[in-house]
Amino acid sequence: CPGLRLPWDLDTFWAKYPFRVHDPHSKYYPGYHFTTMSPPFIRSDRCLGSSKSAESPCTWCASVAHDVEALRDHTEDLFSYVRVEERFNHEQTLEKVAQLKEQVNDLKLETVNLKRSLASAREDVAEFKEIVQYLGTHSVPGLHRMFSKALSQKWSAKKFLEMITAAYLGD
Repeated sequence: CPGLRLPWDLDTFWAKYPFRVHDPHSKYYPGYHFTTMSPPFIRSDRCLGSSKSAESPCTWCASVAHDVEALRDHTEDLFSYVRVEERFNHEQTLEKVAQLKEQVNDLKLETVNLKRSLASAREDVAEFKEIVQYLGTHSVPGLHRMFSKALSQKWSAKKFLEMITAAYLGD
């Protein structure tokens, strides 16, 4: 049995064929293997070893053509439609890598933003601790009016601390 010439367009074979399915640990092993790569010939794992004529494949090798067509159909899909990465061809793998890089960049940006927010929140907490500590150790006259004024004029924590310090000192 000479095997079966791979029914695949040679212009797209090297970029589109999902070679990872031939990994022995793949659960999607196609049931055939390559005998030559130039031109690509395949032989069924159940090949009889002989056929009726020297140019035609045995029945097992001939039946593999259907499996190859199904695999080729998967390679035409967008990578987002292919559920199993073992069936990705080279182009689909590159698309998946690009998508993952974009996700990594988004996560990096999110991390940077969270770090900035955390730093800002820590500064705010430090300022409010300073206000509470000052109010706990000093009796500020007219404090209730200062709270009202701070809310209506939207004072920052620093300005509020300056104003209560000035009120305590009588300025």
